[in-house]
Amino acid sequence: VNVSESVHQDGVGSGFTKDDPVFKGNEGKDEPLEIYFIEMRQQYEDCIYIKKGNVDILIDGGEAFDGEYASQFMGEKMGDDRLDLVIATHGDSDHINGLPNALKNIKHISTIIDYGGIQNSAYSRAKQKFIEEGTVYHTAYDCANLTNGITSRYYLTSEFYVDILNTGCYCKNDESNSSNPYSVAALFTYKDFKFFTAGDLTASSEESLMANVDLPNVTLYKASHHGSHGSNTQDFMNKLNPKGVAISAAISRDSYGVKEPSKPKPSWGNLGATSGHPAEAAVERIYKIPNIMANRRVYWNAVNGTMCFSTHGENDFQFAGSPTMKGYYDIEKTGGKGV
Repeated sequence: VNVSESVHQDGVGSGFTKDDPVFKGNEGKDEPLEIYFIEMRQQYEDCIYIKKGNVDILIDGGEAFDGEYASQFMGEKMGDDRLDLVIATHGDSDHINGLPNALKNIKHISTIIDYGGIQNSAYSRAKQKFIEEGTVYHTAYDCANLTNGITSRYYLTSEFYVDILNTGCYCKNDESNSSNPYSVAALFTYKDFKFFTAGDLTASSEESLMANVDLPNVTLYKASHHGSHGSNTQDFMNKLNPKGVAISAAISRDSYGVKEPSKPKPSWGNLGATSGHPAEAAVERIYKIPNIMANRRVYWNAVNGTMCFSTHGENDFQFAGSPTMKGYYDIEKTGGKGV
């Protein structure tokens, strides 16, 4: 457990105001905010774990196989068995199939926010169990449109909050489409630090978001759709102008003969040079972001393993990576050819 003994939780608030945050108690004033992009082992997947003292957040859970690893990872980091917030960005398998496994050792969830609509999946059934046990549930559509008495900003603590941004594209509660364009766009703020993440948000939804919201500059940006060419438009990224970019993808565009995981056999997906994640065209655009042109702070699971970005609230971050589990960027294994 990496949380000081003085950190404790007295109760759960609505999160609607800084005076009634989701986490009620001493969250650990001296603890940094840590954002972990967990390296997924099966295919292109997203699983982000955020920690601030005893405040714990999970965004997506990868595929079912990697949900087990996410559960293990959180078990090593969390000081209790409660997640304060879970966000499921959209209904694709590489984002939600792992959530039931990731949450298997979690006893309590304070709040769940997801893509809404009509759902029928292992994730939705697991979610329903938590709701029946007292978890508060909101859809991104209700958050963004301030309907059903819901707000768009949730305070995790008095200084740490998340805004569910209005893309204008969210799935309505009586609809069933929850693919990439419907991804939940979230902006986390802790003092002067801002982190933008939006699942697999597409170029058209990025354009709609810019039309609806006056987006600020951010400190850290998660490349949407694992660095896909169909996302991460130049205008959108320049508007956010992040100081760092994290690419959540751990499979290169070519296996280079590296041994595949034995259980289960992965779905290698789109590994062609023109459509792989991250796509060359998107990476080129990322390096044209004004701040990135100056500092070149771009990070990728295939190179950096599980990635941790930490801050004490300044408009900057400290970075730490880990050895990769998949080994795709081991030059000896690729015959000297970079990925």
